[in-house]
Amino acid sequence: MSQTHAGSSDRVVTGTIWVVSARMTVRLIGTASTLFLARLLTPADFGLVAVAMSVVGLCQASTEFGFDLALIRDSNASEADYATAWTADLLRGTILAVLLLLVAKPLATFLNDTRLVALLSTLSVIPILEGLYNPRFVDFDKRMQFRPFFILMVAVKIIGFMVTVGLALAWRSYWALIFGIIVSNVARLLLSYVLIPYRPRFTLSSWRKLMGFSGWLAGAQLMGAMGSRLDNVILKKLLTAHGVGIFSVSRDLTSMAFQEITLPLRRVLFPALSRLTTASDAFRHAYFVGVSALFMILAPIGLGLALVARDAVPILLGGQWQDAVYPIQWFSLMAGFWAITAMAQSAAMSAGQTRMIFRRNLLYFPIRITIFILGADYYGLMGAVVCSLIADVFLGILNLTMMNRILGTTVLQHVRAFERSLGALLAMALCVATVQRLIPAGTDLITHGFRLAAATGVGLLVYPAVHLLLWRVSGRPAGAEQRIIDLLARRRNNKLTSAQ
Repeated sequence: MSQTHAGSSDRVVTGTIWVVSARMTVRLIGTASTLFLARLLTPADFGLVAVAMSVVGLCQASTEFGFDLALIRDSNASEADYATAWTADLLRGTILAVLLLLVAKPLATFLNDTRLVALLSTLSVIPILEGLYNPRFVDFDKRMQFRPFFILMVAVKIIGFMVTVGLALAWRSYWALIFGIIVSNVARLLLSYVLIPYRPRFTLSSWRKLMGFSGWLAGAQLMGAMGSRLDNVILKKLLTAHGVGIFSVSRDLTSMAFQEITLPLRRVLFPALSRLTTASDAFRHAYFVGVSALFMILAPIGLGLALVARDAVPILLGGQWQDAVYPIQWFSLMAGFWAITAMAQSAAMSAGQTRMIFRRNLLYFPIRITIFILGADYYGLMGAVVCSLIADVFLGILNLTMMNRILGTTVLQHVRAFERSLGALLAMALCVATVQRLIPAGTDLITHGFRLAAATGVGLLVYPAVHLLLWRVSGRPAGAEQRIIDLLARRRNNKLTSAQ
């Protein structure tokens, strides 16, 4: 393997290991907060907030220009570029805040819930807070220095956790979630300027330059946002706040680990690939190392959660969340498939193929919305779950097609990137299922806890052991396993050298 291949791969894997480790700390705090709040609040509370946040998120994502990505991709970005990005984001945030105030009452009437008027009016401050965010923070990404990002994330998560849980204990109301979200956004804004000082100024002088990259991406964001953010709003109209809460929390819990691993890897991969030529072997190699590493980590988490959901839900969420078992199992089983295609957008943006991303979302959006509405209308909550997963499979096929066009690769090459992980997953599933059959199921928490601990322990032992065995039997090929082992060995040697 050439030094170019090794260098690009090392940057991706090194950044991924460091970033994922830090993000998992953040996610543990978030998971603890969700599990704690699930016992203080009801599914209907979570459902109502989920609907309000979906409206806010839809407005934000559908008008997202992606200027931060344009600044990362441009190694020679000027001061005017940063100032233009800040000005445009602030103007966008102000317009969205006004829009949320205007639509609050009509939307509440349409969804037959007057509480949404106050919720949306209060949450209208969020787009302004995000519009004021420091554009210079992307400089850390450009230099592939991720420590400041996680200082910010951990601090914001701790502050949000303390405020939300404290208010939930005092109020026992969904307003605790609302004010927790707002306080987290204020903390994120202030810390962005503490960690990298910047004095913004108003200008739009680089508007055309930034839009050259972000124009198609903004259109893609619009389609993508409407394809996913409308879920909770549609369910609130067709079902109840309880159903929305079950759907939303199930999807959020299962996606927590996936997002905290996928998003950091995409954050590492985008600047790394932006330095390489799309047609080069180094670009393809770095991409496949990222894909195989992501599948190797995500797939066992997803399969494991699906296998233990029946025992985990009563312990972690409580009896009022029993309806969440099947949705959690279905969402979890999709983890491996998400892993295969999650890197597609970062790689496409690195290659400058934003128009291709727009075309993909233009095809995906109407199909997803149609089948989701039909599923929810005819089959209720589970119909919505199954149809959302069918749409995800379709999106995955589109992503693979897009990457094959960009890289000149085939579906078989993608499958071969994680073939050893498939063998380890099969072994893990068989062993966990055997353990569960040997321990009789029960309804008390002690039995649930014993079965959960035994199944989790077996899975944690079997998967890495079989994966390492298959890698060695395969002749120790170059890939994610070898990179991780090499990096761990270098770190151990560095520690020994420092100790001496």
